[in-house]
Amino acid sequence: MTAPTIKIGDLVAVDWNEATFTLDDTAESDADHFGVTTVGWLIRRSRATVWIASERLPSGAWRGVTRIPRRIVTAMRVLA
Repeated sequence: MTAPTIKIGDLVAVDWNEATFTLDDTAESDADHFGVTTVGWLIRRSRATVWIASERLPSGAWRGVTRIPRRIVTAMRVLA
């Protein structure tokens, strides 16, 4: 069984490592980072970033957008 292909507009859960760091640096200690799961619609992705929205307005616009650098994403899965 293969994993479903994740498409723009899918409802997803994204697991990623929150940390006190810059993209050119690493976390200062294990206590400085922790796992986070963001749930929402995948509205955009690039080689460097994924964008997850928590709300869709009647106009079709998105609100509550979280941008997550791909290098700190540990998993992404389709929910529905």
